[in-house]
Amino acid sequence: MNMKIEAWPGGRWYRDLGDGNGHFWGNVQAIKRPTLLEICGPLFMSYPVVSNLQYRLSEVDGGTLIKFRHTALGMIEEQHRQGIGKGWGYSHAMLRKRAEALYEWKSGWAVTKGKIKAMAGFRSGCA
Repeated sequence: MNMKIEAWPGGRWYRDLGDGNGHFWGNVQAIKRPTLLEICGPLFMSYPVVSNLQYRLSEVDGGTLIKFRHTALGMIEEQHRQGIGKGWGYSHAMLRKRAEALYEWKSGWAVTKGKIKAMAGFRSGCA
């Protein structure tokens, strides 16, 4: 998905479909570079619900550890409740792949296994 983020407090996170079309996912609630990104909004759900996403980054031996937490409150449809872990898992796997490719490109040498330990501590929950 072509996602855009305005990386400042109150900035939007949205899916850009082009020609002024898209889907609002949330607003940046907190950003503390380089350790925290927190977003609040409906995300992929188009009904009365609010979500809070937290990405917490920390340095670990040989890389960066990213802890992810998603909580949601509202009338969440069962299909979303059942598929949310799989969806975030896929998104984070793609993000990790892109981050490792960028690291490899910038450093000019191959990334060794475990160099970037992204998405460890994955947790998702709905109320």
